[in-house]
Amino acid sequence: MFLSEVMGQAWAAEMICLLLRIKKHIDYSGLFDANELGGEDIAKYEGMYRAIIASGAEALGISNPYGTGDLAQNQGSTIKTKRRKKTEPERMLIRLSEYEQETLMFMYDFSVPFDNNITEASIRMPKLHQKISGCFRTEEGAGVFARIRSFIGTAKKKGKNIMEGICAVLEGNGADFLYPGSN
Repeated sequence: MFLSEVMGQAWAAEMICLLLRIKKHIDYSGLFDANELGGEDIAKYEGMYRAIIASGAEALGISNPYGTGDLAQNQGSTIKTKRRKKTEPERMLIRLSEYEQETLMFMYDFSVPFDNNITEASIRMPKLHQKISGCFRTEEGAGVFARIRSFIGTAKKKGKNIMEGICAVLEGNGADFLYPGSN
């Protein structure tokens, strides 16, 4: 969003639209119990993704990260020049091309979430504790906090009652509560 809204990068806005379009396609596919996109759709979206990267590279005046286009820039010269620092839009464009498979993983495997909100939420509580208390007093205390938060997070993810889970842990049945029949 920052690149498109604040820095005025049109290619970034196009990329956002493409990723949201793929997500919507996946959401609609899920309504029909599909668990994957067709090969034709995947190829179309990959082509659109790469075209946006190529147009972004052209707009920024850099060589296409996919290797096509004008790569003769600064080649053949034996004079050493000071390398200029890449701008944030250039770095993002290069990362999107290098990590294409990871960026589009939600398209290949429907079990991969589109965003990382779950991950962000799981680190929010320790950061809040750190902000309020300043720090954990011991490494052991930090470990205990992490184990408790991990148990609660897993119970939430599995749709279990957290209070019942805490009672089960105090009774020594925490693992069986989360994973019935595992013992």
